[in-house]
Amino acid sequence: MAKPTKKQQRHALKKQKARAEKRRALRSASVQPADLLPSDLAPALMGAPQDDEAALRDSIQTFVFRRAKAPEMDRALALFFGKEGMPERNSPDEEAQIATFQEWYFFDYMPASGVRLIEQFAAKVGPTLPPVQQSMLHSWIETNRLHLFEVQEVTPGVGVVVKDLLSGEVIHVRGISVSRAARRWQIVLSRILRTGEQWNFAGGSMLLSPEDKPRLERFFTERWRQYQAEHPEATYNDFYRAHSLELFKFGEQVQADEANPLLRSAEGHELIRASATYSVSDHRLVIARLDQAEEFAYAGVSETMRNAEHYNWLLRGRSRAPEKREVETDRNAILCRTEWSAGPGSPSFRNLGDLNIGRNTLRLDCLSRERLALGRQLLEEMLDGLITHKQDTFTAFDLEAEAQRPAPSRTLSETDPNLRQVELEIIEREAQKWLNTPNPALDNQSPLAAVQHPDGRAKVLELLKSIEYYQDDKSRLKDSALDIRNLRRALGL
Repeated sequence: MAKPTKKQQRHALKKQKARAEKRRALRSASVQPADLLPSDLAPALMGAPQDDEAALRDSIQTFVFRRAKAPEMDRALALFFGKEGMPERNSPDEEAQIATFQEWYFFDYMPASGVRLIEQFAAKVGPTLPPVQQSMLHSWIETNRLHLFEVQEVTPGVGVVVKDLLSGEVIHVRGISVSRAARRWQIVLSRILRTGEQWNFAGGSMLLSPEDKPRLERFFTERWRQYQAEHPEATYNDFYRAHSLELFKFGEQVQADEANPLLRSAEGHELIRASATYSVSDHRLVIARLDQAEEFAYAGVSETMRNAEHYNWLLRGRSRAPEKREVETDRNAILCRTEWSAGPGSPSFRNLGDLNIGRNTLRLDCLSRERLALGRQLLEEMLDGLITHKQDTFTAFDLEAEAQRPAPSRTLSETDPNLRQVELEIIEREAQKWLNTPNPALDNQSPLAAVQHPDGRAKVLELLKSIEYYQDDKSRLKDSALDIRNLRRALGL
């Protein structure tokens, strides 16, 4: 769909202003005299806070859009939406985007006049408002800010308790939609405002993973320190208003990265379908050597090569995994790893690739260039004189296509009780490894060592937040050694 032009954008905003005025007129026309209503309903129609809130917001919209001039509006739209322009109202997400723009435009945007729109409204219209709305307006001007929060508690259908990650302030915020979507320890980038004693969300809210917390905290803290150096008397409130657009844009980038994570091998290398093809001179001898090698485990008939056998290439014996490199910290990276086990009670080994051997052809398939290089070296040493290299091929990794690939014939089915037992045994080993392995986030201490002192204990609790966030009653980790309750118990927490 073509993006709307600036003229169309201005027209859309004018239509919105007209709708606001129409809603206001309809509301006024529908209110009946109090003496014709039951006494318990009269206060609700004549002066309830929700009526004053809606009336005040309509007044602000009407004031702003009546005075909106094309050059100024174009500048604001370009700053907020960039070259793509304002989205059309075709989905709830686009509605939320427009609502977020309005909050920023009304409360934070600085026009050429040097006076924010909400302050212009307060000077020209504020004195004419009813006292209740004047009080609301003053509170909104003081509190309507974009904040970076961490969710502490959720009451579905009511609201959430959040902690400001810059100031440390804990606030209970009312919001039905956010409370139904948010989870404990989630990161929320959202505006809030106070009406009376009640805090509410304003505009759209951006929900992010706890794993994004360090990146967001680092960016926000750096900007805050820069701002504080330039404005020594500034408060967090001042900072949030002055940098709201920059902070919002950074949140959008983090959200986009979260939606499109980097896929990496267990060693941290780029996932790619890498294959080496060989011609086979003696099929019988090749099979005999593979059956004797502990590096390869027979997995049955090949599902990807006709009239061929399938072996798993395992990280044991003479096999080596590629040198692990540092995984990018600027974007989310998902490390993909497959473990192989002979069954319950047996150890597990990392699967490095798949080997398919036909009568005249052998093909090694891996998920990184680095693995393929080591796999080729191993095969050519083991099968020297029996195979001849023909070609290497590399294709992009397609996650959807991978999901459709047939499982090897020897893979346990989801209903096989042995599958869960093997899974629990692998998870138990992973839990013990995590508990006892030095972690950079813990100053290179293991979790078990770090919890022995207060600073380390606090850092371990931070690591546990992400684990807890991704677990629920349907999680494969439930009742396993990596269940958050069992990890806490093992750590003495």
